[in-house]
Amino acid sequence: MSELKFEVQQGWEDFKIVWLMRYERDKAFNGYMKKGNLLWQEVKEDSDTSNLIPFLKIPGYGINLSGLVDALSNKVPSTKEIETQSELKATKYHLEDMRKLVFETQEEKEKK
Repeated sequence: MSELKFEVQQGWEDFKIVWLMRYERDKAFNGYMKKGNLLWQEVKEDSDTSNLIPFLKIPGYGINLSGLVDALSNKVPSTKEIETQSELKATKYHLEDMRKLVFETQEEKEKK
């Protein structure tokens, strides 16, 4: 199972650097765009990270893009969160079905 995470870093001068990281077990990958395709580059613990290509560079010269940066860095649910939400939703529907069965059975008994 992998987890995606956006990380925002203050760049030189007045711009932000947005990194797209994917974590799988004990490995990390840097995501970047090339000719419209998302490519992944493995990041090793002791490797030089200066050659990594950022996912996005956002200029800040009088342009307020803080909403975009916030959305990229904070609003993307992890794979674990999505799994948990799906399990909770399935449990909710299961409980609703069980309630219907119990209460319908009781109503039928009361009618007789």
